[in-house]
Amino acid sequence: MWTVQFSPPKPGEWATDSDTDDDGLNDVGTFTVASYRGSNPIREHGHLQISGNERTIENADGTPFLWLGDTVWSASAKATLEERTEYLTKRQSQGTTSSS
Repeated sequence: MWTVQFSPPKPGEWATDSDTDDDGLNDVGTFTVASYRGSNPIREHGHLQISGNERTIENADGTPFLWLGDTVWSASAKATLEERTEYLTKRQSQGTTSSS
């Protein structure tokens, strides 16, 4: 089984078409993407894209995007679920754009 993740840049009807040497993986289909209706502040300004100068990342509306987050390498091995939850809640309240 193969899984593909795709984040369409805009709502609408999208088509899929896989063509491989394995006949069992060949498929054609469609799916519909609805407009985002959540409250995630990362999504307020649209899809991420490379800026015109190709040196930074920006939102679809041209506002700059700064990815700010942490990686706690030992958390999965040493921290309890409660400690991880406390840490992620704290970092999110401090404005990081990623808490995973």
